[in-house]
Amino acid sequence: MKDTPKPIKDGPVAVNKPTKHFRLVCWRLLYHIDVQKNLYRQDEIDACLHSRLALDKWDAEKARCPKEWAKLVAKRQRRLAWFKEHDGVPDGWCPPDPKDPRRSANRPIAAYLARRGFTKNEFNARFALVPIRRKKGGHSPPWHAIYRVSAWLNT
Repeated sequence: MKDTPKPIKDGPVAVNKPTKHFRLVCWRLLYHIDVQKNLYRQDEIDACLHSRLALDKWDAEKARCPKEWAKLVAKRQRRLAWFKEHDGVPDGWCPPDPKDPRRSANRPIAAYLARRGFTKNEFNARFALVPIRRKKGGHSPPWHAIYRVSAWLNT
């Protein structure tokens, strides 16, 4: 019984899934290279040395996963556009892709208010920086949501 091999499951196989070292090099190129600087081969070499990935393996992974490389370049372009518009980019942050189908058209605060059935003006009049009493017990009000919504309404 113990020598019986497990049956192989039929299903989708990730053909071009990048390795962890490849993703680490991409992360290094995205967040540790200056936004205004173009990516050069030396930057790739330095990132490979930092993540202990051989340069030939990096080139092979880059050729095997061109979509990941395209995503990296697109993220760097979004970071550069944000930098030019706002004179800076927060560390470790990249502006979201407006073409991403997973994003909704609603802002998070607007969706939060819509789920609770409030308009912006109604929320501002009723709950702005005023503690909300909960129906079920003595928990503290959701101050983080109140501050987020009131800050969003003031912009």
